Amino acid sequence: MDEESKLNRVVEKILEARPDLTRSHVLELVKRKLEEAGNLLNPEGAACLVASELGVELWNRNISTELKVKDLAPGLRDVSLVGRVLAVHPVKAFRRPTGEEGKLRRLILGDSTGTVEVYLWNEKAEEAGRAGLTSGFLVKIEHGYTRRGLSGRVELHLSEKGSLTVIPEGSPEAEGIPPLEEFFTSLSKLEEVSEANIRGVVSRVSQVKTFVRSSGEEGKVLRVRLAEGEREVSVVFWDEKVDEVEGVKPGDLLEIVGGRVREDPVEGFEVHVRRSSHVKLTPSAAPPPRVEPAPESVPLGELKPGLRGIAVEGFMVEAPNLKEVTLKDGSKVKVAEFTLRDSTGTVRVSAWREQGEILAKLPLGLKLKLKGVNVKEGLAGGVEVTTTSGTAIEVIPEMEGSGEG
Repeated sequence: MDEESKLNRVVEKILEARPDLTRSHVLELVKRKLEEAGNLLNPEGAACLVASELGVELWNRNISTELKVKDLAPGLRDVSLVGRVLAVHPVKAFRRPTGEEGKLRRLILGDSTGTVEVYLWNEKAEEAGRAGLTSGFLVKIEHGYTRRGLSGRVELHLSEKGSLTVIPEGSPEAEGIPPLEEFFTSLSKLEEVSEANIRGVVSRVSQVKTFVRSSGEEGKVLRVRLAEGEREVSVVFWDEKVDEVEGVKPGDLLEIVGGRVREDPVEGFEVHVRRSSHVKLTPSAAPPPRVEPAPESVPLGELKPGLRGIAVEGFMVEAPNLKEVTLKDGSKVKVAEFTLRDSTGTVRVSAWREQGEILAKLPLGLKLKLKGVNVKEGLAGGVEVTTTSGTAIEVIPEMEGSGEG
């Protein structure tokens, strides 16, 4: 924004607050201030001094339309910024204590410096719907205000006094705003971030699991495998977020904005979908990832650290010990440990989460085939087999001693 535009913006604010003054009179006062200050003040600064003497409150930090997301702080008024829409939530209706109905729509907006949640109230929420606002749009927010949300983050709010305008690609105002693709983290780079926007094709869906919290409340969790090229990651949905992806199946396109990256003891990292996360599910957006033929089992005596996605089979010669372990981030997961044996040797198996709970219920002596496991170096030397979220368990109908020497 050039100096003349900045000056005009301040002058307009003075005239809004003092309709008894004319534009020419205000500009004359600004000219006098410039003469008094010599070369020590620019026109915008002189106009601010005039406003102060006239009793007009100006918030210099809010005047500029060139604010970036990183500049936002709680308590700002008359905020304007340009960004790209990353997510659009449906309108939610609510009733105020007065009995009057209100409406709210949340957006997630991003620029080159970060992302922010935008709250559109009442008519503004409806306007966004009529405009067909969706992810990828470039928009300009004007006359918004900021506050600190319950999560501790800064929120940008837009009420009746504000405006939201869709702007075209390539416009001067949109200069420097990254394309939508750059706001998403590659699945191969999750170790570099604590929060991430991700998208990919669903390759596997587990069963919804219910549980009881220490408070006595019932919860539910769903684990979905998401693929991006040859890379896969587990996405974990909790409670009401499970309902948002009801009917999800392999081949669907899944997009998560605002997921939390957490440690996974076997596969490195996984993404948890929080209450504030945005979920976009596009059914049958792509063919399901090609299912490779089940690999032949690797003899236990030939296992080496670093093998991934292999199959092993043998007799369960030790009853699984199911226990709860605490990860580095403080979360707790269950793991079952037991020994598997074939004619070439034995190996220690660590079965995590759902697989561990299933195996812990099976009787000793069964012959098992575990498809899709990894092999790593054991803590006491040798090797150890670990399950993944994609591990399949197959019980082979053969009792111990009937086919093993």
